[in-house]
Amino acid sequence: MLTQYDNLLQELQRLGCQRQRRLAISAGVALILAAAAWLWFGTTMDLCLGGLPVSIRYGFFLVLLAGAAAGVWHCIRCYRRRLTNQALAALIETAKPGMRNSLINAVQFLEGGQVGEEIISAVLQEAPLDLLSVRPAELLSRRLPKMLQRSSCILLVLWLALFCYSPLAARQSVLRILAPFSQTQPVTATRIAQVLPGDCSLRRGQELALSAVLAGKIPASAQACIVQEGQQDITLTLLPDEDEHSTFSGQSTALFGPGKYRILAGDAVSPWFKLEIVSPPALVDWEARVTPPESTGKKSYTLKPGSQDLGVPADSLLVFKGSAEPVLQKALLLQGNKVIQELNDLNSKNFTFHGPIAAQGNLSVRLVAGVESDIALPLLILPDRQPKVTLVETPLKITIQKGEPLAVGFLAEDDYAIARVGLEQVLDNAPPEQIRTASPEQERPLRFPGRFLIDTASFKARSGECLRFRVWAEDYGREPEQRRGYSPLLQVVFSDPGKDQEKQAEELQSTESVLAELIQKQRRNLQATQSLADLALLHKDVPPDAVSSAENEQLQIRQQAVQILEFREILGGLADVLSGLINEEMLRVLDVFDQLHRTSDKAPLLQQAVIWETRILAALTGLADGLKAEQSQKDKRDMFAFLQRLVKKQKHNLDESKKLSRNEDVSLEALVHNQDSISEDILAFADICLDQAEMRSEDDFALQARQAHKLLEEGKAYDKSLQATELLEGRKLSAGIPLQEDVLRTLLEVLNVLNQWRMNNARRILEEATAVLQNTADKLDELEKQQARIAEVTRDLKK
Repeated sequence: MLTQYDNLLQELQRLGCQRQRRLAISAGVALILAAAAWLWFGTTMDLCLGGLPVSIRYGFFLVLLAGAAAGVWHCIRCYRRRLTNQALAALIETAKPGMRNSLINAVQFLEGGQVGEEIISAVLQEAPLDLLSVRPAELLSRRLPKMLQRSSCILLVLWLALFCYSPLAARQSVLRILAPFSQTQPVTATRIAQVLPGDCSLRRGQELALSAVLAGKIPASAQACIVQEGQQDITLTLLPDEDEHSTFSGQSTALFGPGKYRILAGDAVSPWFKLEIVSPPALVDWEARVTPPESTGKKSYTLKPGSQDLGVPADSLLVFKGSAEPVLQKALLLQGNKVIQELNDLNSKNFTFHGPIAAQGNLSVRLVAGVESDIALPLLILPDRQPKVTLVETPLKITIQKGEPLAVGFLAEDDYAIARVGLEQVLDNAPPEQIRTASPEQERPLRFPGRFLIDTASFKARSGECLRFRVWAEDYGREPEQRRGYSPLLQVVFSDPGKDQEKQAEELQSTESVLAELIQKQRRNLQATQSLADLALLHKDVPPDAVSSAENEQLQIRQQAVQILEFREILGGLADVLSGLINEEMLRVLDVFDQLHRTSDKAPLLQQAVIWETRILAALTGLADGLKAEQSQKDKRDMFAFLQRLVKKQKHNLDESKKLSRNEDVSLEALVHNQDSISEDILAFADICLDQAEMRSEDDFALQARQAHKLLEEGKAYDKSLQATELLEGRKLSAGIPLQEDVLRTLLEVLNVLNQWRMNNARRILEEATAVLQNTADKLDELEKQQARIAEVTRDLKK
């Protein structure tokens, strides 16, 4: 019987546990339904109102969290709470009405222990019950499951209606209620996809540049609301970009206080973004240690803010130490847009940069402490400029005879030091040919003046051919050959004497023709001006057109006179006379014509114009008369100079031939070329002598020219020079040298004849000048005596 009672109690406990478990499940379901209902309410409110404020969403979330916690606690409490056996028996009898309290009485007797087992068994037998057939659900209220079921259906319908209305909006609202701390935005027709710069820090007084990327329904414009502490709110209109219509941008005015901002676009509103205003970092102090490159020859030095010379040579090594305020997060040293060195995770006020300095770009430091601050450094980059070369006392175009020495004066300058200077010949289809180089004796000079003296006999150039030369200079910098400084091109033309005579004759004829035409124009214009002056003296009207015509004609005369100056070699000393005429008298008469247009009293001005034009005509006529005499003297000078050069060339070539015979380092090819050139020059000089003799048939100089030609013919200078050329070409120096000596001897005889004539002519001119001076002195003495007699007679008359 005891086992039967134990089974009874165990069954009661089993039913009690199952009942509590089922009750806890029902409470959990009720909790879930309550939470779903509260969440639906919050979601509906957020959806209908276009987004609840953060505080209200936090309220919904906290209530939901608190309710969930309370419900869980209640479920646990329900699960842990145990009913007594008597209470369970009462519930069972309530669920099974036919027991007539037999179960509860039996439990009471059994727990009391005062009633015998027979009585308890009898009580149980009165209304027998199989406890295994009792279900836990029968021990609970039947309305609870129905109520939960109805509530579930209602909530399901409500949630379905909500998601059917707008699935995306409902989902976003649910997320906003469940996570109010997130940045989830409510669904709107216009969506703000991105806002730049978001939370940001600006320098005090800096403008805020805003950019918003929109999606969905794009409005025509958007707005930004900026709220500052202690400042008036700012509403900024954002306009779409031309290229990307979904991107809206704008820029505010200068901001001076911290605050926040948000974007309003269509029906969308962005969250608030934090806006901090900070003072930019400042460079408090600095020191720069500069190590110049070796090419400058300078030692290391230190620069500070108080230094007067803040120059830094390019390619220097810079050690820059600085201190800033406040503590820096990062610092960069820049040259232009190039970062020389970057210091990350600095967390200090002090910083040090090390790096090389290039030639291009200004130096600056970028300090980062919440905001960036670019600070330009006062250091001046000094690039290593290429040397400068100028030609000194050397025209850019020179015409010389073959064999004449070519003197090229130069001045090389550099900002640090000149290392080397050279002369090269510029070729058309080949690299330049180096001719001479020179280095300064002084150590590292800034200026190096000098002169190259070149023997032109060694150049293989035909008469009339133009050779180009230039002087270069190098410094001690990197790749000096790539950074050479060059002088302007020097053009050297080797003239042919025979062709020069023909060319000079043509130029002389052309100059005479132009000068004659100029004289005719000036004479006609003088007549026209005189006619206008006569009209003015008679107080008649002077036609303005006639004045303008005379002025234009006079202007053309001056321009034509300027063109004649191009033939300076033909004019000789007369070129200075013509130049003075152009810059004085011709300008004066043009100035008079200019005044005639602005005055009514034209008679005095026209008289001045007549005077100036008369002087011009007289000067031009004198130029025409003296042109032939000037050309005659020039021909004599050119003939003497050509012969002197010819003697010098032959003497030099003879010396070179003797050196070659002694096996010295002499170019045979250049020797042959120079001797052949001498032969051509001898023939050309002989032609010049004949030309001078023909042009000066009654002149004493013509006799000397014939004598010079006769000596050349008798000495067979041309033939011997050609033979010497052939012998030298065959390396028969022993036979060629005597012929060269004969040629030189003949040339010296010709030179001696002409020099004797020149000396005799100079002596004759001196004697004539002395006679003229003596005659003038005698006349002056006679005039003084006459003046004395007149004075004496005058005194006698006064008495």
